[in-house]
Amino acid sequence: MTLAPPDLSKLKDAVQSGIWQCIQLYTEKSPKGATTNFGFAAYRHWANMLTNTRNTKSWARFFPAVPALWAALAGSGMSPGLLGWIHTWGLGDGMERGAYADFLDEAANLLKRPNLAAAAMFFRQSRQAWLELSYAAMPDDVSLCRETRELIIQQRRLFVDQGEVSLAERKAINARLKEIRSAIEKSFPLSSAQVLAMREQMSRIVMKIHDLEFEAIKTMQISMR
Repeated sequence: MTLAPPDLSKLKDAVQSGIWQCIQLYTEKSPKGATTNFGFAAYRHWANMLTNTRNTKSWARFFPAVPALWAALAGSGMSPGLLGWIHTWGLGDGMERGAYADFLDEAANLLKRPNLAAAAMFFRQSRQAWLELSYAAMPDDVSLCRETRELIIQQRRLFVDQGEVSLAERKAINARLKEIRSAIEKSFPLSSAQVLAMREQMSRIVMKIHDLEFEAIKTMQISMR
């Protein structure tokens, strides 16, 4: 909702400020909480916790039982889970990296800093890596995993495209997701070895995201000097 006409004379300064704030969130001390909660440090920490088996906060120790692991991946009433964060939170579809890339393209024109478009390219590649991470967590060759991912994505599309009209269909999706969760708790579709392989693959993809966004931020820093 716009309460007053925007002051376009402030737009360039606001865009520059936003870009520098993004850079700082990646590279400087976290604004709140542990240093491993933000930026590149968070990616490195997450990748380690996916494969580390000794740390009490590792995935192996923190999500030892089926219900906890499934909630971390597919979500629960308390959290959207990995799939929800990637596919439904905010603008959805890849942790909003595509939307941020669009912003950088516009900023490149507005600020006359064409190299920002190169940073946008890295964020678009990062978007694809985030989607790849969701597929690694919920592999296509496991039918209940594939169905869960597809239902979560479909549920968001119905809400965004149709709103209240789609309520009955979204309730049916919720009911089916509960059925799947119940089935998963009785018989998890992945063996211990497969869960380990899944976490290792996820760790590699998290570091791929780290590397792509490192290049994006480095390009942004150079462009803004």
